[in-house]
Amino acid sequence: MNLLLQKLHAFRFQILLLGIGLLNLKLLDVILQLSSQTFIYPDSFSYFDAATDLFLHLRGHCYRPIGFAFLTGLPYLFGAKGVVIFSWSVGLNVFFWLGSALILFELAKQHCSAGWAFAVALVYLSCVGPATITQHLLTENCYTFIILVFLFFWDRHQRSNTYLFLALAVSVILFSMLVKPGSKFLAILVLVYSISRIYTHRKAKVNWFIYGVLGLIAIQLIGMKAQFGNATLSYIDGITYHNYLCTKAVCLEQGVPYHQINNERAAYLHQFPLPERKRIAAADFKTQLMGNTVNMGKAYLSNLWDNTISGSPYIQDCVNRNAEPTFNKTKEIVFRVSKWQNRLFTTAGFLLAIGYLVVYSRAGKSIAMTAIVLLYIVLLSGVSCSQGDRFHLVIFPLTLILIVRFLTDLKQKKALN
Repeated sequence: MNLLLQKLHAFRFQILLLGIGLLNLKLLDVILQLSSQTFIYPDSFSYFDAATDLFLHLRGHCYRPIGFAFLTGLPYLFGAKGVVIFSWSVGLNVFFWLGSALILFELAKQHCSAGWAFAVALVYLSCVGPATITQHLLTENCYTFIILVFLFFWDRHQRSNTYLFLALAVSVILFSMLVKPGSKFLAILVLVYSISRIYTHRKAKVNWFIYGVLGLIAIQLIGMKAQFGNATLSYIDGITYHNYLCTKAVCLEQGVPYHQINNERAAYLHQFPLPERKRIAAADFKTQLMGNTVNMGKAYLSNLWDNTISGSPYIQDCVNRNAEPTFNKTKEIVFRVSKWQNRLFTTAGFLLAIGYLVVYSRAGKSIAMTAIVLLYIVLLSGVSCSQGDRFHLVIFPLTLILIVRFLTDLKQKKALN
């Protein structure tokens, strides 16, 4: 009994975080009627299709890689029907969301006391954007969890210089490519940076994690080549920058408003086979960048601005199914909270990330990597828009890490003075 009490006391913060997180999610469910909503987003259908294709037809999906498809399609192994995938994804997302809070707690403890780290994790759990998106078959919570696991192992490697943690960090960031294809440049950067150390320890057994993930990436590339015609992780990148960034640049050049829906350029691109779409999108990007440079810059900045100031569409799209008289007012308040959380976390994170990269030698490699990942995610989001706060949800815990470090540095500086 005493041993059990000791264990409970040792993990009291983690247990409290799990309990408070679930209570907060239940509260949001009550006031926004989350579990009563029936709307399914187009992207969610594509992730469902990817899971179905992988498990029932043993084939890939043109837009969604096998990583997230495998995780969401696991119920198929037990004979589940397709509708179960959506219910399963909610539980999976809640797991990733709570897991992100626990890893954030561990990372924050490296810069402050356990009590303050607990408070930091609570702040993350209070962010309504990441909480409400758990109800949808989307990758944001999974990707947040993966990024935090990567930073956790990276931090352990920097503190202990143990190769095991570096190998695990590289494996995790490589796997992120199979969840979010846009992560590929970040993963390649980390791999190139670490390659000499990996070569030095090339006989280490832990490298099988790296080889295993590289094998999965090879399967993805070979499968896409055989099925669709190009050895690519996904065709989503060309479609995205063509339909959002380049099309907005054309609209600015022509002096007409940009519309995501009923987009003539998107309709034109969609009529071609996938390899041709990829070629057309790449050629168009080059044309716009070289011949319409100013408007491309304006479109990019406009996208960044839109992604920074927007709130959660998953709150805005909630419907008052239970005929609650205060529902619309409450929903508007929560939506405004999501907008300001996005604005504050994105702005603070961006500024702190730049600041810590400037003082890289004093910040250390763990904080520098956190800053690099944050900037990468924010700057990459500029290729798209009209998705609310979705693109920036991943950086919320990273911003909290940088804020904790900044406040700790400030406190130490005052103590020295």
